[in-house]
Amino acid sequence: MQVYSYDKVYIYIYIYFFFFFFFFFFFFFFFFTNITFYFFYSRNLFHSYYLLNN
Repeated sequence: MQVYSYDKVYIYIYIYFFFFFFFFFFFFFFFFTNITFYFFYSRNLFHSYYLLNN
């Protein structure tokens, strides 16, 4: 029986960490920017539009 060599295990660990970090970073970045954009900018634009037209 042959056990995994440690360099291959470390390569898999690095690949998994890289993809997980990459995906998590981009997901968090786009989600957070969209939430802040829709909360602040659209609300302020809506209020300014509402106050100007009424």
